[in-house]
Amino acid sequence: MFCATFGGTVVTKTESGLGCGHEWPLCQGKFVPAHTIASLIEYSHRLVSGLAGLTAVIAVLCFWFFAKNVEICEYILS
Repeated sequence: MFCATFGGTVVTKTESGLGCGHEWPLCQGKFVPAHTIASLIEYSHRLVSGLAGLTAVIAVLCFWFFAKNVEICEYILS
C-alpha cells in the first residue's frame, strides 16, 4: 500500500495523471503504454495499485476462509 500511495504522489507531482488518457485499463488504447515518461509513470502506478488491491482482496478471502475453518475445527474438537 505504501508503494501505491507513493506512486499516486509521484503521478500527482509530475502531473502524469492523464499520461494514459481517459482509457482504462488500456493506456492510449494499447496494453503496453507509449514510451513517454508520463504514460510510464501513470501505467506503473496503475499496475502497483491494481496489485495492491488484488492482494488486499486475496488476504480478506484467506482470513475469512481460515476463520471459517477454525470455527469448524473448534466445533469438532469440543
